[in-house]
Amino acid sequence: MKRRSKARKKKKFIARYVVFCLLLVIVGFFSGKYLLTKFYSPSSQEETVLAGNSSSDEKDSSNDDSKSNSTDKDSKSSNEEANNNIKNGDKSPLNQNNQQEIDPISDSKKVKDMLKSGVYTSKEKKIAYLTFDDGPSVTVTPKILDILNQNKIHGTFFIVGSELDKSDKAKDLLKRIVNDGNTLANHTYSHNYKTLYPGGHVNAAAFMDEVERTNKLITDVVGEKYKPRVVRFPGGHASWKGTEEVDRLLDEKGYVYIDWNALVGDAEGKHRNKEELIQRFNQTKTENAKNGDLVVLMHDTYGKESTAEALPQLINELRNEGYEFHTLM
Repeated sequence: MKRRSKARKKKKFIARYVVFCLLLVIVGFFSGKYLLTKFYSPSSQEETVLAGNSSSDEKDSSNDDSKSNSTDKDSKSSNEEANNNIKNGDKSPLNQNNQQEIDPISDSKKVKDMLKSGVYTSKEKKIAYLTFDDGPSVTVTPKILDILNQNKIHGTFFIVGSELDKSDKAKDLLKRIVNDGNTLANHTYSHNYKTLYPGGHVNAAAFMDEVERTNKLITDVVGEKYKPRVVRFPGGHASWKGTEEVDRLLDEKGYVYIDWNALVGDAEGKHRNKEELIQRFNQTKTENAKNGDLVVLMHDTYGKESTAEALPQLINELRNEGYEFHTLM
């Protein structure tokens, strides 16, 4: 009897043990599944990775911005780095990190025809081309570039070749202009009316020589990739007589000249403060461009600090009026 009683107890113990183990397995299975779903789902991992990339991009952008705005004591090292960036097609942090869409580059021939026709109203959208003549200058051009970067837009810089011969700092600014995503255009070498337009008539040979000389200086600094195609006559194409020959030569070599239909008046003789520049801009925008597409003439040469001061307000006004900002190439 005792043996049978012990056998029964043993069987009950084993049965209870088996049931207990099964319960543990079942509880463990469902608990593990719940934890796996909550903490290790693919969506949560993906969100973590994307957030990490975004944070990294912001750090890269701020680091690159600080580099571009600081003065490098070793100018040789700085020039080599900028040259490598240009050769490798490197863009500014603004473009690298997709902080904005790259500004559209418009067909310059269409813009030229628009200016000649006097019809500035686009069917789809209003476009503004911010253009800066007579630079680069070490005093004003950096301020203009900073403002364009802050507003995540680009401009077109009409370069005077003789400015590049004056200093290495001017060449460094040329590199920054393209690295920041802006476009380069040609504004002759000397900007000298007597040489280019003796007696008010265009000297075609002298004009073309200065265009080619300036383009050679530009490409020596930033490479053939950034060779300007757009040319602006000092004083404007419409100001001079006898343009037929130079027009033909420009066309043969693939150049397009561009004038303007709005300006801030920063080269009209008297000095204007930023309020007066904005007033002059709004006047020409309404009278000349009839509030349609705009090619805005400004200057980034020495003594034009008020142009840089007026630029943020000008950009804000155009944005509020529904303008997009394009560049010329």
